[in-house]
Amino acid sequence: MKMNVKPLTKKQLESYLKIVDLTDSKEPHAIKILYERVVSHMRSTHQQSDIKLYRKNPIVTVADNYDNLLIAKDNISRSSTYTHYVNKKHILRTHTSAHLPKILRSLANNDNWNDVLILLPGLAYRRDVSDKKHVGEVHMLEMWRIIKNSARVKMTKNDLLQVVNGVATVAAPGWNLRIEDSPHPYTNEGIEVNAVKDDKDIEILECGLIKEQILLNAGLNPNEYSGWALGMGLDRLVMTIKNIADIRYLRSSNPKIATQMTNLDEYIEVSSQPAIVRDLSYSVPKNYVDEDISADIREAMATDAGSLEEVQILSSTNYDSLPKTVKARLGINKNQKNVLVRITLRHLERTLTNKEVNKIYTDIYPKINKGDGGYI
Repeated sequence: MKMNVKPLTKKQLESYLKIVDLTDSKEPHAIKILYERVVSHMRSTHQQSDIKLYRKNPIVTVADNYDNLLIAKDNISRSSTYTHYVNKKHILRTHTSAHLPKILRSLANNDNWNDVLILLPGLAYRRDVSDKKHVGEVHMLEMWRIIKNSARVKMTKNDLLQVVNGVATVAAPGWNLRIEDSPHPYTNEGIEVNAVKDDKDIEILECGLIKEQILLNAGLNPNEYSGWALGMGLDRLVMTIKNIADIRYLRSSNPKIATQMTNLDEYIEVSSQPAIVRDLSYSVPKNYVDEDISADIREAMATDAGSLEEVQILSSTNYDSLPKTVKARLGINKNQKNVLVRITLRHLERTLTNKEVNKIYTDIYPKINKGDGGYI
């Protein structure tokens, strides 16, 4: 299966690299507090391990992000629809574990260790839909522990469950846990852990025992080494803990909102700005999916993208199913389809004026419409 590769422009790449990693922010933030709480727990419970924390350049090789972590060549996540390519061989990491293969190769060349706990915090970059629960740049904390089996018995699922219970209790104190089997490309006996409280149910982490092939790929003999891998997404967990409805609040500059993002206390709703909803009908390539449509709209909005609350695809109609009159009006061709998209705008700090709204819609339409005609 040939993957679609569409590299970022220099301007696009620069804009992504400017996004502040809130786990490493200079100012207090709920994301940073949760991250530090988990790291502090790991340091206190793994004093026997050599703890190494890495903050790496988010541009990584395709091989380390995918191949060396056993993610299949035909996995759809490799496509430019979901991955930001810098060039054919490099991408913006889709998870912080993309740095792990290189770290393991370094460990394979150094025999002076017995037990290492690797902490990999930072932003991961993905192309995603636009709504109140999703954003393309998410905060991750991924952790890998590797031991020499000669130092103790081989790592087992019981070791994994002990870590899971500790991390989950620290991340979501007072919540009940639901643990389910969850296969993963680079682990065996994988599990998913959800925290449950009242009507809230949120995934906290995924983890498993490191597959032998991962170790072999790095030059480590799986008869001599073993370990576990654990990954956490911090954004939605903070949203759930604080009872936040809109993920944009995490980066809001509105003082009434931003002040509440400096702790993990429950969020108190401030006066909400009115939403502006408009439906647009236009033409896009026939292979476009929701993520492509959302990405086009965000990019077209440029500096106004902070006002984008949600993109909903109301309908999608192939060329052959359209009446001749509609085809003519849209200026659509056989390699395209017609989509009806509902775009919801809501500024977090003030009410958008009719003039501003009309300008946004008028400006973005010719940028997102791939046909020769069409109307708003």
